[in-house]
This record gives sequence, C-alpha cells and structure tokens, in this order.
Amino acid sequence: MIEASNFVVSEFRMDCDCDFLLPPRDSWEGHYGNCSSIWCKEHDEPAKNKDGTIRLRNKHLVALEYDVLYHLGLDTKSNDLQTMFGDVK
Repeated sequence: MIEASNFVVSEFRMDCDCDFLLPPRDSWEGHYGNCSSIWCKEHDEPAKNKDGTIRLRNKHLVALEYDVLYHLGLDTKSNDLQTMFGDVK
C-alpha cells in the first residue's frame, strides 16, 4: 500500500495495460472501455489513433460540425478551447 498525503492507493494487479488503479468493487467495471488488452479482443483496430487520441466507438461523432461541452456551457463553434485550456484534442 502506498500513502500520499491524504490518499491511500492499494497495489492491485490486473491482466491489462489500462490505468485503472483502484481495487474493483462489485458495482464497478473492471476496465476502462479503452483498455487496449480488452479492446483488441473485441475489435480489429487499436483503441487509440496514431496521434494518441482515443478512437471513438460511435462513428457518428466524427461527422459532428462542432462539439458541445454542456456542463461547462462551451462549444467548439464559438469558443477556442485549445487557447482556453491548452492541450485539447
């Protein structure tokens, strides 16, 4: 077990290469949807694009003119998110 300030992280080994660090609970999924070990069993293409971005499962999202971040009240049509936040893909 590793203690860092107020956080305690348990050492937990999984048979994958995703960054899921917490020990699983009954109500939690064991892996992220983009875990490449799991993804490669279900898909013919890698989980990530060549530029490192995560491949979209919903092919219709690529056709959108702009993206809306509803919880922040921002969209990519009227706001320059890369200028506002830096590393935004």
